[in-house]
Formats: sequence, structure tokens, C-alpha cells
Amino acid sequence: MKHYQSAAAVTGMFGFIILVILIVPMYYIPASPPFTSQPGHLEDPFDAFAQMRQNWQIILATVGANCLIALSFAFQILNFAVSYSRPFFTHGHIWHAGVDS
Repeated sequence: MKHYQSAAAVTGMFGFIILVILIVPMYYIPASPPFTSQPGHLEDPFDAFAQMRQNWQIILATVGANCLIALSFAFQILNFAVSYSRPFFTHGHIWHAGVDS
């Protein structure tokens, strides 16, 4: 695996771990109606999972959003790799006109 691909993977894992760690204290922080629809917790993962069990459209939207984010990162990594392998695309290669324009 190239260093830029592993950097993107580590960034994603780091973000996931940080969010999982932060959700625990956010459950115990009391919140009022400007920050939540009803008085209670600032973040309530149990309620989120209960809503997902009751409505398949929430699951579909969550999976779709995650897939789009993953594709976006893959496209960015590909763009980065192409920009650093520019000599491959020059010297009469078929993509020469498309890359350099």
C-alpha cells in the first residue's frame, strides 16, 4: 500500500475512534431545547439506534452517505496519485491531452 493510501486510511480510523470516544461524555452532558428536541442528553446514541431499527430509510441514508464519502476520498487519493505520477501520463501517452489540458 502506498504511503498516501495508508495516510487516508489512518485518518479515517483516527476520526472514527475520536468520535466513538467523544460520544460517551456527550451522552452524560445535559442539554436544553436549543440543542436538542427534548430535554435530555446532548447526544443519545441509544435513541439513534432505536430510530434506525424503526425506519429503514434512515439506515439507507446513513449507508448511502458513508458510501459517497468513501468514494469521495477514493477519488481524492486517485487524484493525488495521478498528480505525483505525472511523467507516466506524458510523452505521447493516450491520456496526455486530457491530463495536461
